Amino acid sequence: STKYGWSSHRPNSNTWTMFGWMSRAEILLLRGDATAARQRVAGLLDTLRYPALLTSPGIDRLLRMAARIELQAGDATRAEAFAAHALDAARRLARSDDSSADTGVARLLRAEALVIQGRSAEAGAELRRGLSALDDGLGRDHAESHRARALLSSLGG
Repeated sequence: STKYGWSSHRPNSNTWTMFGWMSRAEILLLRGDATAARQRVAGLLDTLRYPALLTSPGIDRLLRMAARIELQAGDATRAEAFAAHALDAARRLARSDDSSADTGVARLLRAEALVIQGRSAEAGAELRRGLSALDDGLGRDHAESHRARALLSSLGG
């Protein structure tokens, strides 16, 4: 279908096209259509040769989105896997693991998945490591920092 200007669910590797597809997937997710968002992201991940290749530009952002989609869809195991790969990809680009917003958000997403799986101790450890990165990279008053603090507090940390 070309309704949205795309001819298939498999975009080319052009970076701007990829960001356009990611934006569309984000809109679908915000509208509550995790299934359609998952299809868009799956096509992008396939195009970027994921999971064999974690070095493509923007793949960390795409993997964070995939984790959000899986969290919304209720698949904590897949969400954790995507978040862990997003963390690996972001670490390659970060100057410091403790000051990168990208690593902080990946840790937050992984922690959310771990909590759902009943692995609270691991989630708390991820949140404590991710909070300094979120505070440094995004600021203490950013919504993601607040989300991480609230989750850590709910775990008794």
